[in-house]
Amino acid sequence: MSTFDLNLDFGEDTVGGGLVDEGMVVLRIDDVTVKPTKSDQTRNNIVFKATAVWPEDQNNRRPIFFQNSLEKESRWALKDTLEAITGQDWAEDGMSLNPRELVGLLVQATIVHEVYQGKTNAKVQSLFRHDG
Repeated sequence: MSTFDLNLDFGEDTVGGGLVDEGMVVLRIDDVTVKPTKSDQTRNNIVFKATAVWPEDQNNRRPIFFQNSLEKESRWALKDTLEAITGQDWAEDGMSLNPRELVGLLVQATIVHEVYQGKTNAKVQSLFRHDG
């Protein structure tokens, strides 16, 4: 059996980079999934994975995850998110969505840094339509 050395530097300067800087960025939606919430497996969230594509110096940073509840009483927040990502108005009733159709779309976002359990994370504070 042959042996070899692996460079296992897991610091913030490795592939994937550090956090996206605070401020206004443009995000590309890379993946959309539906997952149960951690606190109640009977409730679901739609989870978005995105990469900062503008400013250009942000595009090698860690992906950003944000989510919306799929519960009826939280649909207003999902509606706002979908309108920002798709650039179209969403009616209150009678619309359907294939989440995969959101992959590749661009959205403008305000990013803030938040410390949770001693770890700093980049968090989406607000979303806006990207008109670029």
